Amino acid sequence: MRRTNHGYRYAQKGRALFGVAMAAALIGSLLPTAAYADEQPAPEPTPTVAPSPEVAATEQPPESEPTPTPTPEPTDAPEPAPEQAPTAEPTQEPTPTPAPTPTPTMTTDPGEVDLTGILLPDNGDYAGDTTEDEADPGAYSETQAGLLTADTLNGFKAGNIISDAKMYTSGTMSANQIQGFFNQKVKRCDSNYTCLKDFSMKTRTKAPNSYCTNTYQGSSRDTAAQIISKVSKACNVSERVLIVMLQKEQGLVTHTWPSQFRYDIAMGYACPDHAACDSTYFGFQNQMYMAAYQLQRYTKDSYFSWYPVGKTSQVRWHPNASCGTGPVRIENKATAALYYYTPYQPNRAALRAGYGVGDSCSAYGNRNFYNYYTDWFGGTHGGSPGGGSTGYAVTGATAVQS
Repeated sequence: MRRTNHGYRYAQKGRALFGVAMAAALIGSLLPTAAYADEQPAPEPTPTVAPSPEVAATEQPPESEPTPTPTPEPTDAPEPAPEQAPTAEPTQEPTPTPAPTPTPTMTTDPGEVDLTGILLPDNGDYAGDTTEDEADPGAYSETQAGLLTADTLNGFKAGNIISDAKMYTSGTMSANQIQGFFNQKVKRCDSNYTCLKDFSMKTRTKAPNSYCTNTYQGSSRDTAAQIISKVSKACNVSERVLIVMLQKEQGLVTHTWPSQFRYDIAMGYACPDHAACDSTYFGFQNQMYMAAYQLQRYTKDSYFSWYPVGKTSQVRWHPNASCGTGPVRIENKATAALYYYTPYQPNRAALRAGYGVGDSCSAYGNRNFYNYYTDWFGGTHGGSPGGGSTGYAVTGATAVQS
């Protein structure tokens, strides 16, 4: 029994050895494959590159290389940014829209009882002159040797300063006639200065729009007379009205030593009270064109409604609110336009003074408009738009009755 068992054990050992040998053979057969795998590192690096990009990146390494190629597109991206600058320009369109808000139109100045229902000049979309005009801009009385004394103020009427026909009709003077008028006003210009009769500049073409319905054709050189003539035709505003406004704003028609700044803000456009002038509108052509543009806009834009024609409105005497207001029944569009442009009426002291200085509550813009027009071109009412006196000197003086 012991042998048998012992033999059986040997038999089992043999089988075990055989199994070990077989296992060794199998392992030996596997060893070359492992060596072959070591001989091919190339396939393994690819998996090592693949796992690092986290799945999706494994399939998009070739696409991740094109993404560097779009990096030139970011260099193009700065170009869309400048295109967003124009889109920033429309933010200037909202600026007019806050102005038309009805809230300021019927506001009252705190503590000023007599300002009820008045749109204050420093509110709203004026974009025109609201400054206190000089009593004698450009030393007019000196250049005219005291010949003009404004005896015509007897006919001044606050509610009807000039007729619609006299303001809104082009063709009252040709460019040559305007030039002759300027030549007569300034016989000699001071050295180192350019007077209006000698002024010229390069001008830009301006396309028709809602208010100036004809084209202003630009030129490499336009004289002041040519600019006024072209603006008159483009916007259908009288040449005489533009000349008078030019004088009452900066005295340029008779000034013998005008600075460049007077030309830059020639019509007082975009130079409101208590604020800096907007340099966007600087330049003689810009000023002449935008003033005519505004005179038309006042009659066609429904926003300008606080000086309604045929009704009585309170109009200030002076930029200083403490000077108060007076009632004016505005009879036509042209007179309303003058108040939108310069929202002050002359008080008794200003009217009595003719071309002179009134009191601390006197404003002279609309008084001077009437003075210059009647002294230079005759009446502001009646007859044809181009009618009236063409004399340039008026003598005599008549005090305005209070």
